[in-house]
Amino acid sequence: MKRIIGIKFSHYGQIYFFYCEDPFVDRGDRVLAETGQGLGIATVMNIVDRLPEDLPPDGVRDVLRKVTDEDQIVAEENDTLTYSAHKFCESRIRERQLDMKLVDVEVLFDRSKLVFYFTAPTRIDFRELVKDLVREYHTRIELRQIGIRDEAKLCGGLGVCGRPFCCSTFLSDFAQVSI
Repeated sequence: MKRIIGIKFSHYGQIYFFYCEDPFVDRGDRVLAETGQGLGIATVMNIVDRLPEDLPPDGVRDVLRKVTDEDQIVAEENDTLTYSAHKFCESRIRERQLDMKLVDVEVLFDRSKLVFYFTAPTRIDFRELVKDLVREYHTRIELRQIGIRDEAKLCGGLGVCGRPFCCSTFLSDFAQVSI
């Protein structure tokens, strides 16, 4: 019997719902799941009785399996790659004198793609930077410009109230702010 579980792919991400056939998967377990971008390791946040009403049942995917020791080794290697890719990209940004700030790097589990998140005050021509990154890592490269609120969510911090930012603790998406 399939159960419905809510999983998070990163500590600052939102909860996605997946079907799980393994009866031994519980809260806090790490699982391997296929997303629209590729394979990813996620943490089980909750087990629910039914899907949210705004989510169609045919749009829910299956979890592949619990994370194995081999998967954990690959995840640790990906963490090392994330760190080195961040350092390499920052050096190329400085070298090319681009007006952008690298915020985060994400490596997909199967290393089919590296995603670089950055902020910039204006549009940036980063074609040469992408060529440098492709030459170095020999995989698909994606650069995503994010807003300041998204950066706060990724990096975390303390608000004026003295508590951790709401967006990095419990808010899953941002309502529009109008002035």
